[in-house]
Amino acid sequence: MTRRSTSRRGGHPDDALRRLARSGRPTLGQTVDPGRTSKPPSATRQFNTAAIVVLALATAGALVPFAVPQNQLAMNGIESGSILRASGVKRLQVKFVVGPTTALAGLDVRLDGQIVPIVRKAEYALWTPPPTLSEGPHRLSVRSGSSVLWRGPARRDLRFVVDRVRPDLSVRARRNVAGSALVIEGSTEVGVELRVNGVVVPVVKEGPSKGTFRADFRRAPIGTVEIVASDPAGNRRRRLVRTRLQKQKIRAVHVTPRGWLIRSVRDPTFRMAANGQINAVMLTLKDEEGYLAYKSSVAKALNLGASSGVLDLRRTVDELHAKGLRVVGRVVAFRDPLYVADAVKSGQLDRVARTVAGDPFVGSDGVFANPVNPDAQQYVLDIVAEVANSGIDDLILDDVRRPGGDRSSMQLTGLPPGLAGLDESLAAFTRRAGAQLRGLDVGFGITVLGASIEDPTAYGQNLARLAPIVDYIAPKLFPSRFPPGTFAVANPAASPHDIVAAAIKAVFRKISSTDAAILPFLQDFSEGRPNGPADVRAQIDAVDELGVARWVLVDPKMSYNTGGIPKTAKTILKIAKQTGQRAQQTPVAVGPRSYAR
Repeated sequence: MTRRSTSRRGGHPDDALRRLARSGRPTLGQTVDPGRTSKPPSATRQFNTAAIVVLALATAGALVPFAVPQNQLAMNGIESGSILRASGVKRLQVKFVVGPTTALAGLDVRLDGQIVPIVRKAEYALWTPPPTLSEGPHRLSVRSGSSVLWRGPARRDLRFVVDRVRPDLSVRARRNVAGSALVIEGSTEVGVELRVNGVVVPVVKEGPSKGTFRADFRRAPIGTVEIVASDPAGNRRRRLVRTRLQKQKIRAVHVTPRGWLIRSVRDPTFRMAANGQINAVMLTLKDEEGYLAYKSSVAKALNLGASSGVLDLRRTVDELHAKGLRVVGRVVAFRDPLYVADAVKSGQLDRVARTVAGDPFVGSDGVFANPVNPDAQQYVLDIVAEVANSGIDDLILDDVRRPGGDRSSMQLTGLPPGLAGLDESLAAFTRRAGAQLRGLDVGFGITVLGASIEDPTAYGQNLARLAPIVDYIAPKLFPSRFPPGTFAVANPAASPHDIVAAAIKAVFRKISSTDAAILPFLQDFSEGRPNGPADVRAQIDAVDELGVARWVLVDPKMSYNTGGIPKTAKTILKIAKQTGQRAQQTPVAVGPRSYAR
């Protein structure tokens, strides 16, 4: 048998393993020589090992600042994924805070890849976008510092969207549908928040009805229904729907606050209600002198000393309701001597109607606040909001106009000479007043002078502008106040039936495209000639013959000619309590055309 060669080059495999162990290099396992006794490592070797570990740690610590980005970058004023509308773009200001502040010098800000200018301060930098920033998505990138060895710059990157477009919104109202008194339905964009009178209404997200919505009212509110669509950016589209579903057959007499405290006024009023002659009382809550009939919490009313507290308003309303009477609150708007005196005292004459010389204008009907002044308007709006929550059923605004007199000798700060645009301003104010009643079951009306029926520029009372805003147009049809020949009536004062009928027809022609109701104020006082029961009955007959079926009888002395008032009124509140619905109007046709409004 031939013996295998064991030369150095081709030795036994165990020889290589022994050599590796003797060399001190690491092995795959511990090699133990059984012929030797193990010795502990020397102190020198222990020191060398510790020194190597310390040196390694020190080297690593020195290299950490270069291996980890040292610059710190914060971006304030906008978050990633933000959606900005037009106002948001205008207000946007992005603040960059860099640490250390020496890195501000190398700050690089880019919008959609393009460098944008920034303003550098001592400790931060600012970027303000241009107002014309384009619609759609954008990317804002920020870089600070520079690369040194392993140290890299701090970076931030975020995306946002600019959306200036208001959402689409179409609305229609359907009345008395399948058990609902009113149905508001329409379409808008998916993803918007839709509110109807402040309540969120779901929008269909998928399917053939995608984007549609519907809101049902078991009992339609009198006044305005507000529909608002808001997209994620905050853009809003608003629609108003005037319901005017159930106009009341108001047959009322007017009473002043102090008059109501007099038994000789209160008792005959209750008797008229018991006899079926009236079903409502119009109670003045703010009078021509500027005084309020109740204790007010409106700050300006308290400052003016206007809060009289003559009546406990809620108690009075409850007393009238207990007799089955509807309560119509009357608020005199801008004829207000208390307000004017305060404005003059404080030197704020822009708040009052003035002569061209700058003095307070004293008209044929007294002094007026400037009806286009924001402070004067807000004062009235605050009062409207307050009385609307007192339990009244209807609210009529009176004297929403300029004072009587030559308008060429008058100035209203905020309007050009000649008072052009007064009607637009008063219509806008009336709309704001109506908004105070939103969500309340309170009818809303406004008085107009007889002269305004033919001439909408006479006092700034444009019926065509006002009628779409209110539930009731209340023309003051006092026969003694109409000049001879008005509406082709030779002697209006002596022809109460004819002048009232002609005036109502003229009002109807002005508001025929709207569904506002006519609530005429009729005369029961003597002026120039005696006014008796026959005159009262003639006016009421003219109203009833035209199917209007509502009126307010006015006598400053509150001594009404009850003999002229027919027993045709029905107790509205009793009907409402029994059925849960307001009384409906019944149009009365006169000839080929019905004037029921």
